[in-house]
Amino acid sequence: MFLSIQEHSKLISKSQAVLKRLQNNENLKKLEESKRIPTSSFSRIILEEFDESSFVDKIKMDNSYYNVLINKIDENIFPNIQENLSDLLKVSKQIYEHLNIKPKIYGFNRLVGLDEPDNIINESATKVINDYINNNYYKLTSEQRYEKYHEIVQDISKEFVISENVDIVNSVEYATKTAVIYNLIENINFPLVIKSEIEKSLTSDEYGELFEQEQLSNLWDSFKSKNLVLSKIIAAYI
Repeated sequence: MFLSIQEHSKLISKSQAVLKRLQNNENLKKLEESKRIPTSSFSRIILEEFDESSFVDKIKMDNSYYNVLINKIDENIFPNIQENLSDLLKVSKQIYEHLNIKPKIYGFNRLVGLDEPDNIINESATKVINDYINNNYYKLTSEQRYEKYHEIVQDISKEFVISENVDIVNSVEYATKTAVIYNLIENINFPLVIKSEIEKSLTSDEYGELFEQEQLSNLWDSFKSKNLVLSKIIAAYI
């Protein structure tokens, strides 16, 4: 038995209505499922997994920053700097491994890549460092510096006054420079998207249920401690 044109049209319309209803139900189902996924899971979509070669690439680029930061330091303390830096990078790597996130490189223009000549990479690194220090220290008024860094400055300057017998004005200046370098080194190791992931993982109950949150916290504290030691040395030469 053949359907008339009218009956055939009705059947098609009915089929399309059913299909649309099914699609809407599927979309609603997906929406409900997405609501049950922790927010932190979405950020991981844009972050690739850790791999050794990417960390090696990061160290190659980051070293150009460190070369700029330590190039004015007294040669007599180079061995200490190198040891401190080595310890810092070791912990930095452990944090990336713990989170299983591909390391990210800070600051370089997209046109500056690993295959660029060393002089191009070094020039770019020098510009990034100089711009950062100028924008976050030299171009700020004393009031702006206080507002931005007062928390870390108070502790460092007090310690410096007591241990080195330096007047309060010089100790505050030194402590502020230390804070600037501290933030810069933190940015070099963990650009904003990575640092956000670290902070989120440290405070997430869901992360704590599945992973070693205390271990991550210990690694983060260790990094901050080593960063402060290194920053204090470099700050004396900027």
